[in-house]
Amino acid sequence: MKDYLTQPIDFGGLTRGEEHTKCSLQQSIAQRIHLFLVTTRGEFRTDPDFGCIIWEHDFENMPNINTWKDKMMVTIKEGLKQFETRLMNQEVSLVISQEEFADEKGNASRRIKRRLDIRVKANMKKTNEAFLFEETLYISPVWLD
Repeated sequence: MKDYLTQPIDFGGLTRGEEHTKCSLQQSIAQRIHLFLVTTRGEFRTDPDFGCIIWEHDFENMPNINTWKDKMMVTIKEGLKQFETRLMNQEVSLVISQEEFADEKGNASRRIKRRLDIRVKANMKKTNEAFLFEETLYISPVWLD
């Protein structure tokens, strides 16, 4: 059943009297988690606490990658509890790797970024159905000379 509004909301269409596109509960939750992950805290004017701290530590030197990873997993889980209350029993996992990007001609370039694979497993409170969300983020661009 599609009872939830998709993001982003088309306010122009709404002011013209058009009906906004709707989505399922699972899609709505996934969109909200995505928005949380790609938003820097303080960027959302109506709630300065909304957003993920990953972006505050984007270029941070990581002497201990496991400590950094654990900190991010905890803060993501806390953020989900606060900003996505339609979930319960959240489990957050984070895999950090590096990815090399090719140039326009397909040649391996000297550009490497950290890749974060984020996975959220939970249950939706309304139905108790299993919920799975996966997102890949790229941070900390590294250039090799």
